[in-house]
Amino acid sequence: MKWIAAILVCASLFIFGALYGIEKNNLKQGETPVHIVEKSEGVAATNCSPPPASEDFPWIVELAGGLGEGVAFTFNGVVLVLSEMIQAG
Repeated sequence: MKWIAAILVCASLFIFGALYGIEKNNLKQGETPVHIVEKSEGVAATNCSPPPASEDFPWIVELAGGLGEGVAFTFNGVVLVLSEMIQAG
């Protein structure tokens, strides 16, 4: 009986944590930073671009990204299956 309670607690923590993460991510995407550029007198305005970003990330970052995508894919699959089961009756 204890193991059933432990599984239910772990599953609920996983689901609520995933939903919390999705909500925080959606809040971040809604925010767009506003940059105010003032022209100084006597100096011509030039287009400044940031330096080119290096796409060479450490292996641990790539591993974490892959694991995150796998967890998100699995979570979406579980939610899809559960929603189909609920709709089916």
